[in-house]
Amino acid sequence: MHEVFGVELWLATPIAFVVSLVFNFLLQRMFTFRATNKGSVSAVKYILLVIVNIAVSDLVVTGFDALGWSYLIGKACATVMTTVWNYFLYRHWIFKRDAGE
Repeated sequence: MHEVFGVELWLATPIAFVVSLVFNFLLQRMFTFRATNKGSVSAVKYILLVIVNIAVSDLVVTGFDALGWSYLIGKACATVMTTVWNYFLYRHWIFKRDAGE
């Protein structure tokens, strides 16, 4: 948005984040997990998980840095952690399929 359409960076950044969030939610809901539960409930859970992931990632990265270790290794650890629990939470909590399917 910033490069192509000239939207100010302070505005383009959050817009891109929200568009990416919605796009990823819809693709995961419809194609990856083929969820049949209520979309509004899934959306709230998804947003809550995003907030938790941001907080945990920040804590891990700054924790590594505070210990004098590379923040990049902290970021890699945080990415692995959130990727693993995201899959299980997506499958069994956020994009749960109705019983019998």
